Amino acid sequence: MKIRSVVHLFSLGLFLMTFSCHKEWEGEGSDRRRCFNSGGFRRCYYVYLPAAYDESKKYPLLLALHGRGGQGRGMDKFSGFNPVADEKEFIVCYPDGYSRNWADDRQFGPAADAGVDDIAFFDELIDRMIEDYSVDDKKVYAAGMSNGAFMSLSLACHLSDRIAAVAAVSGNMALDPDLWCEPSRPVPVLLIGGTADPIVPYYGGQIAESSECIGCVETFYFWRDLNGCFDFEQDSVWSDVDPDDHTTVQTHSHFGCDSAATVILYEVVGMGHTWPQGSQYLDESKIGLVSKEFNGAAVVAEFLLQFQLE
Repeated sequence: MKIRSVVHLFSLGLFLMTFSCHKEWEGEGSDRRRCFNSGGFRRCYYVYLPAAYDESKKYPLLLALHGRGGQGRGMDKFSGFNPVADEKEFIVCYPDGYSRNWADDRQFGPAADAGVDDIAFFDELIDRMIEDYSVDDKKVYAAGMSNGAFMSLSLACHLSDRIAAVAAVSGNMALDPDLWCEPSRPVPVLLIGGTADPIVPYYGGQIAESSECIGCVETFYFWRDLNGCFDFEQDSVWSDVDPDDHTTVQTHSHFGCDSAATVILYEVVGMGHTWPQGSQYLDESKIGLVSKEFNGAAVVAEFLLQFQLE
């Protein structure tokens, strides 16, 4: 299908202990937990239906993927997607990784060691979501943090016939993507990375005593070339919205790509291994700074919802 533009150092699960007691992240909609067997493993996920959900309508679906050590019931708090889903009217699915981990293309971690096929799992999960809810199968997206970011980009590589666009926060791609990433069509990609990330290095290399990865910039250029972006790179420096957060933002963008498969990199100078406007889930000495310059959930949703499969 083509696309058309419509305009292992620290456990991320620990953020639950430090999250504020207010519940603005919950949204006004409803959620429910479901499970099924995939490849011999019991896999579970949470579904968030926006407040205005109406079975007679079709809704975009966002697969929101937690980082290593996290769970689906936690990524909702961490990302803040629920209230954005209420406002923009899309469904969010928060799946649990096997043993709090995704088997992305780095071939590292509990899921990979157990032989979990997460590509097959997500293929089945999309089918179930379409069967059980009013999902527009041309508007399915993936976005993740850290290990979930790696997995989202893997889905762009291996399920490009089902995933309309992806976003990756604080995570890149395994080494040598030209050897294993072969999408069947151009895929719009949004990357958000902190230059001071102490866990997944912005410029690539060793990830916290585990696997290795390419950097944000190399990932950006990989998708630029893969998507046939022949326009000039458009760079912009944002005004400093919150001088007290000690971070700034500059973007690198390509819009003139095959099938309008836009590629954008948010380079967040000074940000650590965090989600923009998320929580300081561990001490700054361990994960770095949280940027308050923009709402990560809102920016991700605004980007993804522009695109659909044809």
